[in-house]
Amino acid sequence: MRRPVALVLALMVGGPIAALAAEQAGVSAAVRGSVEVARAPATARAVRSGEEIFMQDALRSGARSGMQILLLDETVFTIGPDSALVVDEFVYDPSTDAGRVQATVAKGVFRFVTGKIAKKRPSDMKVSLPSGQIGVRGTIVAGSADDATRTSLVILLGDGAAGASQSAAPSIEVCNAGTCETIVSVGFGVRILGPDAPPTEPFRVPSEQIEAILAALANPEQVEQGPTGPLDLPKLASPEDEERVREARRRLGVLDALGGLSDAAAQDARGPGEVRPPSPPPTTPERVQTPPPSASPSHSVGPSSGP
Repeated sequence: MRRPVALVLALMVGGPIAALAAEQAGVSAAVRGSVEVARAPATARAVRSGEEIFMQDALRSGARSGMQILLLDETVFTIGPDSALVVDEFVYDPSTDAGRVQATVAKGVFRFVTGKIAKKRPSDMKVSLPSGQIGVRGTIVAGSADDATRTSLVILLGDGAAGASQSAAPSIEVCNAGTCETIVSVGFGVRILGPDAPPTEPFRVPSEQIEAILAALANPEQVEQGPTGPLDLPKLASPEDEERVREARRRLGVLDALGGLSDAAAQDARGPGEVRPPSPPPTTPERVQTPPPSASPSHSVGPSSGP
């Protein structure tokens, strides 16, 4: 049984009670290549598909490597080559779907699909970048981050499989240096150009750049060298296998009982010869969504030329 109250206390007071914070947040899946997990006070070690992932676990992928993290509320994180992710906080009550998700993408390429916590209350999920933070409203987000320059690219891809919150349409809000930009149009994104730079105005991200990010996530072994920056990505032919992600999410109920691997992990364990080829990427709609009524008038939404 989950203990969200104990987890909150552990975060606040530390000391002996902090041991309660080491509860399972999810499971690793579709591990490819060299991926390590660092769990204090132990040293980093290789992680395999199907392993439990705990709050405060730091995951780092090597060149031509990547993995998925499936959280117990059905949130799905995917990282690609030379990427790093930390599950900073995960509190979840499955009886009410209430909780909190906080994660940090320290570097590399990433994608996440929001789960039940964000659907219940969007403000309870935050994703930090080398500079700035992403707030979500039940959706799919992808992008890249450079830890050296602290720059990032963040793209809105569409509705999450868990659906949007009942209070607002799917969107993302990217904030840095005291300024926020809201993105409500699929295929649009913003850039953060440094620790003191506000997000750029939303712009349509070139489709080939989106495909390159998704391909690096789905097929990290095809990337000869990891991304050297948020805009320097290889152009690959194969997009992410969306059906594999959807099936993994349908099988997440097994994880609550710790009864087995996710479908993605099982598929990964069968070996590359038995993995189904990726399906084509979703097309980017041409129309621009209308901002939700609750969006701040100071936020810029809609097409503009990229910086």
